Amino acid sequence: MKITFSNASLWKYTILGISKILEEVAIKADKDGIRLRAMDPSHVMLIDLFFPSSSFESYEANSEIIGINLENLSDMLKRAKKGDKLEIVTEGNKFQLKFIGKFSRIFTESTVDVPYQELPDINLEFKADIRLSAQIFKDSIEDVEFLGDNIYFIANESKFTILNESEIGKAIVELDKDSGNIISLVCEGEQKSLYGLEYLESLLYSAEVADIVSIQFSSGIPTKITFEFPQGARLVSYIAPREA
Repeated sequence: MKITFSNASLWKYTILGISKILEEVAIKADKDGIRLRAMDPSHVMLIDLFFPSSSFESYEANSEIIGINLENLSDMLKRAKKGDKLEIVTEGNKFQLKFIGKFSRIFTESTVDVPYQELPDINLEFKADIRLSAQIFKDSIEDVEFLGDNIYFIANESKFTILNESEIGKAIVELDKDSGNIISLVCEGEQKSLYGLEYLESLLYSAEVADIVSIQFSSGIPTKITFEFPQGARLVSYIAPREA
């Protein structure tokens, strides 16, 4: 495999967030693009990161599976500078990153033996569907995260609320449909569900490089959170609810 991507920072932030949840993954590269799809060890969060082949400046890949230690990959990607391009080359059991900018930096690591699992598609019916800027979502989670380890998503036809409460008190962010902070909001009745903060926090890295995030949920079922990136890539995550 040999590929070139115009924005190394996009890889930097998405992989950094995923590395907070997963240690090792198998990445699949084929004619359609590059996919990282895996479940965290506790089976609370499913992550599906996809870069279509059309999002790359150059793309050469046959069907191959590449096992990667995400902590090591994240450490290498942290060296990306603003404006850098990213070149990835695999040969045998070697995985090479090259940052192309004012000067070139090359990092190489050995691949790891991780099987690629074809996880089934998740089909859920969501009664709440909210689209907003990724930065507003990031700011909202950060505004309430100090108070406890779980966060409520609450929605009705006119408002999306993010709530954190504990014995200490409550922290609430309210985003009204007509305030200009929400791109779109569709909701049947009132929906309320509780999710683990650590999983939501891992997604906030992607908000640094995403334009739009969509949040879909219903009371008592997993939430689907989708980040849309400028190059046509996307990160889809499902997070199982916790009991209130």
